[in-house]
Amino acid sequence: MTSILKKLLRILLFTVLNIGLIVAAFWFYVQFSYPLESRLLYDSGLETFAFVLGPVIVVLGMALSRKFRLVAPGSVAIGFSLLLFLIYFLNAHYGKKGEYLSYRLVSAEWSKAGCEMSVDFSNFRINKDIEVPQEKCLNVDSVLVRIDRGFFGFRLITTDLRIVEKTNCEIPLLDTTENPEDYYFNMAGVLAHNRCYEQAITAYSQCLEINQHHGDAHYHRGLMYLAREDYERAKEDFVITAAIELASMEEHQFEELRFLRLDSLSHVILKEVEDKNYENLQESVGLLSRARNLEIYTYRILYCMNKIKERKQGLSYSLHR
Repeated sequence: MTSILKKLLRILLFTVLNIGLIVAAFWFYVQFSYPLESRLLYDSGLETFAFVLGPVIVVLGMALSRKFRLVAPGSVAIGFSLLLFLIYFLNAHYGKKGEYLSYRLVSAEWSKAGCEMSVDFSNFRINKDIEVPQEKCLNVDSVLVRIDRGFFGFRLITTDLRIVEKTNCEIPLLDTTENPEDYYFNMAGVLAHNRCYEQAITAYSQCLEINQHHGDAHYHRGLMYLAREDYERAKEDFVITAAIELASMEEHQFEELRFLRLDSLSHVILKEVEDKNYENLQESVGLLSRARNLEIYTYRILYCMNKIKERKQGLSYSLHR
């Protein structure tokens, strides 16, 4: 009876130990290996290399020691996890700089935390998100991404992303029967998407000559100036956009925004949906949209002001050297 109990305790001990090792291996992979793995383009047999070599090394180790077999599952997990990290680390840190290749841009999502651009690496059937500064946060047709060659020859996606402005772009063929204001605004949008910033600025300006209170035209022209790092003009357009938004609001809406936070307003909308209070729902949704727009304009303005300040400080430092 005692021997049976000892065997059961031994089995339980090594089962718990194996589970602990497997959990530790998985944690190590998520924390250290996966961030490196996420930069890889799987076009060169990396997975095959790791999955074949890893078990071979662990099996050889198991053959060297009888005790090692008792924790075989956990040891395999730990050994494989460490091997993957070693391969990914050496590949990422001891490679060579590669060239810039053109890829289709899926989307550019801007938030207070920054901008993430989803790039379509169609040759490898994957999309990757790359963080970029606000100047590059544009929904354009394509971007250039630097692809490095790693230590083992495996290709690495870098965060070095460029958007090259086009010149002498063809004017898009649009419906000429629409009113001139919409015609120039839509033309500018197509030109901006095709990275024709200078011509897009001209088209937005033509739209504003017809209607100087066109808030969207001011905002998108500001984005074009921002892309060209003309922070002064970008700031001016964003300020005008915010002013137009505020001027279009009714007094009671303005008062509500003064005392409401966005999360509080979201709760109000959810409550109105639950109560089927559709009369107030439309106004609340409109107010939320205005609040979010104003928040975006504010962050754009502050970003431009910080960049202008940095440039002045850099110029002052250069003059005093």
